[in-house]
Amino acid sequence: MRPALLFCIILFTALTSWARTITVDDDGFADFNNIQAAINDAANDDLIIVANGTHPWHCIINKGLESSADAFVR
Repeated sequence: MRPALLFCIILFTALTSWARTITVDDDGFADFNNIQAAINDAANDDLIIVANGTHPWHCIINKGLESSADAFVR
């Protein structure tokens, strides 16, 4: 019984601690169409990838995130 419980705890921890990759593109085909919405939804250590283009917003980043611009191909 104990090995099974330990396995479940390890599996749950591994599955819930992975960072997500969130995409932003105001032309569609992304998770969000503006940067602030992506920041608001992100958790610490998530990666936000912003598509090439003009994004005329001021953003407030109040958590530990990684960001990259123009780094993904449609």
